[in-house]
Amino acid sequence: MASERSFQDRYQRGISLKDAVSLLTPAYAPPDVKFTLAALTAALATADGANATLTARRSLHEDDVSDRKALVKALGPLITQSLCHVRGNSAWATRLAAVKQAADKVRGTRPRRRREPTDPAPARKPRQAAERSYVEIAAYLQAYIDRLAALPGYAPEDDAIKLPALQAIQLQLDALNLSVSALRQSLTDAIRDRADAYTGPAGLKTVFPGMKTSVQGQYSR
Repeated sequence: MASERSFQDRYQRGISLKDAVSLLTPAYAPPDVKFTLAALTAALATADGANATLTARRSLHEDDVSDRKALVKALGPLITQSLCHVRGNSAWATRLAAVKQAADKVRGTRPRRRREPTDPAPARKPRQAAERSYVEIAAYLQAYIDRLAALPGYAPEDDAIKLPALQAIQLQLDALNLSVSALRQSLTDAIRDRADAYTGPAGLKTVFPGMKTSVQGQYSR
């Protein structure tokens, strides 16, 4: 796949060719209308528009990806804090294990293995936290909130770990998941459209070399 610099380089070479041909005397007059100055101008405009669209969509996608990553990173300490609040109330002791299990799923932590087998099988590669689906995390967070909501009298002093605040985070994560998915598809479409703008029948990949050949045919002696 061509790099970003490659696309920009081709566009700039197209601009240089257009400027140079515009100054030729007598006026450039190719035998094929596909290689006229107007055709090159149109190809450049299409390429420039495709570049701008791709840049804008990539920026939107990257912003939402960064926001989602930051949201999940900030969520971990809040889950730990709320779990500590549950631990601190002996009236909820019988439900603590279930609450902790739900919290661990949100945080991506796993229980430690108490004892290795005598002849262990080859260890499987552990799943990294970064590999977890953000959709899974949103679902785990909702399950954790449901666990907290089922505790009689769950009303911590810190607003950040109260149910409305945690639910707001869950809704925000859901919204970001939907947005990132939509923007990823939009970005994929823009990448495809940009490639077509350069390599299509009326794109720079066709017009540029054809125009150079036409110039050589008209002005070479």
